[in-house]
Amino acid sequence: MKATTKIMAFALVAGLAVCPAKALAQKKQGAWKGKLPLMERAMDRPDTSQFGVCTLLARGDTSTALVQQARVVELAKKLAWCRTGEEFCKAAIEAQRSFYKSKDRSYGSLSNALKTGSYDCRTLSAETWFDVAVLLGLDAKVVFVEGHVFLEVAGHCLEANRNEQYPSSQLPRRHTIVYLKTSDKKALMAIDYVDRGAEAWAKGDTAGAIRYAKMAAECAPALPLPHENLSIYLEGVDLKASNEEHRIYLRLLPGMGRYSAQK
Repeated sequence: MKATTKIMAFALVAGLAVCPAKALAQKKQGAWKGKLPLMERAMDRPDTSQFGVCTLLARGDTSTALVQQARVVELAKKLAWCRTGEEFCKAAIEAQRSFYKSKDRSYGSLSNALKTGSYDCRTLSAETWFDVAVLLGLDAKVVFVEGHVFLEVAGHCLEANRNEQYPSSQLPRRHTIVYLKTSDKKALMAIDYVDRGAEAWAKGDTAGAIRYAKMAAECAPALPLPHENLSIYLEGVDLKASNEEHRIYLRLLPGMGRYSAQK
């Protein structure tokens, strides 16, 4: 995690360096929720206040980070009129038709999504619309459920890759188990580390899979999935550690604390 911390620290410094003086002054005056600062931002370096850009930089893909930064700013301009979560979610579904070509399929990385126009729940919701909502000053959280992530924006939910939006009051009926809701960018990095661990595991790189799963668990300690993956990755390496990770996974599942304690 030390290397990751250094990456994020460097990214933060780089992101602050690209803000023009005028934009910084407006931010201090409380105008950051308006339109002008994000439209005036220089694009010569990635803006690392954006989560999607952070994931690309963590993979060493600066050129694609610039493309994603431009995409987020472009979409923020189109949705700058939105004042409520419902307006934002409805407008997002309308606006994404110009660049989103597929429905509810996984392509694994934001860089590939940008090249192909084929986004999944992670790349469309967590790494694109989340950043747009934050730039517009809206209260946005990424919602983790089993095998899926989506947004809750000011009391309204957006499952972008499924072209669905609905009031938050309907969330318990649509997803009975919610693992985590967060706007913390460190916690959101767990999404990328989980995927990178799965990629390493598919390639037979057990050490890499374990390393990324541990990084995911450190970023989002309340999320069950990294521990479930660790229990699998460690099974042939350290059975005792594998069993412990499985116990942690069960303990983190909603409603499973008593069961895991008895075990």
